[in-house]
Amino acid sequence: MKAIITKSYGSVDVLSIENVELPAIHEDEILVQVKVKEGTYAEYVKVKENDISIKPGNSSFEESASLPLVSLTSYQALVDIAKTKEGSSILINGCAGGVGSAAVQIAKALRHKTTGVCSTNNVGFAKTLGVVNAIDYKKENVLSKKEKYDVIFDTVGNLKFSKSKKI
Repeated sequence: MKAIITKSYGSVDVLSIENVELPAIHEDEILVQVKVKEGTYAEYVKVKENDISIKPGNSSFEESASLPLVSLTSYQALVDIAKTKEGSSILINGCAGGVGSAAVQIAKALRHKTTGVCSTNNVGFAKTLGVVNAIDYKKENVLSKKEKYDVIFDTVGNLKFSKSKKI
């Protein structure tokens, strides 16, 4: 198989495409042909069979390849960093984007009361994902609302921390 190899630290100039042997797999591993080259530099990779799942038929390879990163980012933010508990009141700014849409679904699964901030065009989508309240940032300023939240997950990065503390 072809793989991109680096033998030293440096710029793109230290990379070379070489023919290498397929990875040897063990009893609990499988060999996967890579369809989307984002994040890997080989045509095949070996993975633990418990670490993968079947790609949904209605999802492209590119969409499916992005899910682990956005989902893990969301899970770690809500569970590992914010240490949310069942019933927490969560505000997700950017709830219709990649990380935000994963965060909404994870928050729903964790039984949080989730409010999402998104554009007018995405309010309906945000509700289908599981937000209880959708705030259209084109019509309302989330920072001027009276609601209080246990956690604010700003996936856009446009809410100033000093002002967000008030909500």
